Amino acid sequence: MQPCFMRLFYLLVGWISVGVCYRSAAELQGKPTLLAPSIIDQWIDFTPHAIWFYLSFFLIIPICFWVAPYSRLRWMSACFMLSGLMAALCYLFFQPLWIFLLIRAIQPALGYWQD
Repeated sequence: MQPCFMRLFYLLVGWISVGVCYRSAAELQGKPTLLAPSIIDQWIDFTPHAIWFYLSFFLIIPICFWVAPYSRLRWMSACFMLSGLMAALCYLFFQPLWIFLLIRAIQPALGYWQD
């Protein structure tokens, strides 16, 4: 197979497996546990304007698969799948629910902000 197609293949296999893990964890989890904001949450203020940082993940991962040495692609794909599985297991066993993030995110849209 051409190296370009193999890069795409490894990227898609990794990304699809992560999606399957996340979706399975979401379907299998029970009632979420309400978490109080931690001290770190209090230090770092939530801002909906920082969504670009999260969304950059969807650009950085494919770029890494295109520029990495060809000999590392299989390892990168396996690590991608393993990290997705570990994240899904954490999500499955520790079903968090952060209500304060939702409230702080929608308050500006409603036209008021109260701390």
